[in-house]
Amino acid sequence: YKTGISLKLSRNEMKLLAVNKFNRLFEGMSEEEVRRFFLVCSEELYDLFNQKVVAEIKEVQAAGYHTVLLSGAYHLLLEHVGKKLGFDTVIGTQLPFADNRFDSQKEVEVINGSIKNKKVHEYFHEHEVDWHSSRAYADSMTDLELLEAVGQPVAVNPETQLRKIAEERKWKIIT
Repeated sequence: YKTGISLKLSRNEMKLLAVNKFNRLFEGMSEEEVRRFFLVCSEELYDLFNQKVVAEIKEVQAAGYHTVLLSGAYHLLLEHVGKKLGFDTVIGTQLPFADNRFDSQKEVEVINGSIKNKKVHEYFHEHEVDWHSSRAYADSMTDLELLEAVGQPVAVNPETQLRKIAEERKWKIIT
């Protein structure tokens, strides 16, 4: 954190720096050990879910939406969260493994910012998607491109700058 401030990094750059440092935790671990780690972590997260967001997810699922959990968080963690909340599709940051071990030599592509929009379009490129009737939920300005790509953007606990844009554009805001 202090390194990011002293280097005058953006919030996004600090996130990437933090992820790369956190990845050191997995050095020497087998894929199964990493999977167990994220299972335990996911169980600790359930009580922290924003219940307004959970209610919104259930509402859109009941309305027949195909729900996608798209996040820069680790895919191995999101799999558990997505299963718990009933998401149809989960897209998250993939960790590289070689010979059943975390491969710290390979770069990890963190899914954030414009990469999110790219990943969701890549995933559904063979499907007919009505983007105008689609919803996207986000909290960060780095997700603005994704929010603008759908007809029903929703800001969730948005940072100040995104809240201002959401209010100006009369987007739904969940806090």
